[in-house]
Amino acid sequence: MVNGKKQQIIRTARKLFFEQGIVSTSMDQIAEEVPVSKMTIYKYFGSKDGLIEQVITMINEETHADFTQMMEKSNDAIEMLHHMLLYQRMSDYSAEFINDLVSVYPEYTRQMIEYNEQKNMPLFEEMVFRGQQNGHIRKDISPHLLVLYLSSMKEFMAKPGRLEPFTNMNVLADQFISLLIHGISNTPVMTEPPHE
Repeated sequence: MVNGKKQQIIRTARKLFFEQGIVSTSMDQIAEEVPVSKMTIYKYFGSKDGLIEQVITMINEETHADFTQMMEKSNDAIEMLHHMLLYQRMSDYSAEFINDLVSVYPEYTRQMIEYNEQKNMPLFEEMVFRGQQNGHIRKDISPHLLVLYLSSMKEFMAKPGRLEPFTNMNVLADQFISLLIHGISNTPVMTEPPHE
């Protein structure tokens, strides 16, 4: 099946990109791993850039489907953030993949950010509003401002070199979401040290 072979090439490229980075992955390696001829890959995608674009499209669509499913399983934004903490696909992303994406392929980084802003952030904004209605999230925080904050953080982290100190993307995601949860939760925050 032609479409099946094309999907197999995209999935194999994604796996290799995640494991060793985009720059370090050659078309020969992808062809050998599938296995197909290199000419078959060029026939479907035209170039390595064409293949990368298809991989990014697959990542965007799968992330959106996962995000939608997390939203359906969650009662509010806090619970959804907890689901995001357990999100398994983050562990697939190597530091090499992220750094290549940000440094060498900024147009695809931009594409991922824009897709996220158009598809996922409106869902998250709705979850924040729902969390405010049921008292789990502070009502003095604008859901729209929170979405802008998240978007600006993604923009900041999409600059070359920002993620170099982080070798494990799961640790980065865990810390970021943990900060976010404790910042928007309606749980009282201690402002003075406890008395002895």
